[in-house]
Amino acid sequence: MAEGAHLEVDLGCGKGLFLTDLAQQFPAIKFLGVERQRERVMKCRKKIHKLQLENTEAIRSDCEEALAEVFPNSSVDCFYILFPDPWPKKRHHRRRMVNTEFLAKIHTLLKTGGMLRLMTDDEHYFCAMHDLCEAAPGFEFCDWDQGREFPTTDFQKLFLELGRPIHRVAMRKL
Repeated sequence: MAEGAHLEVDLGCGKGLFLTDLAQQFPAIKFLGVERQRERVMKCRKKIHKLQLENTEAIRSDCEEALAEVFPNSSVDCFYILFPDPWPKKRHHRRRMVNTEFLAKIHTLLKTGGMLRLMTDDEHYFCAMHDLCEAAPGFEFCDWDQGREFPTTDFQKLFLELGRPIHRVAMRKL
C-alpha cells in the first residue's frame, strides 16, 4: 500500500465480499483485509485477482498481531469490525475483540478524523461495545453511513434473512 494513501482496513474480512465490493465502489481508496483463517484469505485473494482490484490486498494474520505490527501510528482512515465473534458466555467475554485496550490501539492507528465502524447482530455484545466506545477517550459518535452506501456482508445477509436486527456504531477520532 502506498504510504500516506487513504487506507481502509477490514479486520476479520472473511472471504472478502464486503472488502471487494467496497474496493470496486471506491477505486481511489486503498483497502486491506485482515483474516486469521487461511482458507478465507485464499478465497478473498481469488476475488481480488478475478476482479483485478489494484487497490486491495488481503493478509493472513490475527487482528491483534496486525494492529501491533502492520500499521504505523496515524496511518489508517477507517477500520471496519463487522460481526466479530460475540463470545456470548460470560466466562468467555475476555476473548472479545472489542475491549478497552483494543479501542486505545485503534485510536493510535487512526488518522485524526479517522473512523471506526462496528456492526453486530448480537444485542448484548452491541451494548457492551457501545458502552466501551462511550467511555473511550479521544472519540466521538457519528453517523455510520456518512452519506456512503455500504455493501452487505455475508453475515449481514444471513442475519437479515433470519429476521435478526443489525446493530451498528461508528466513532470518529478527535
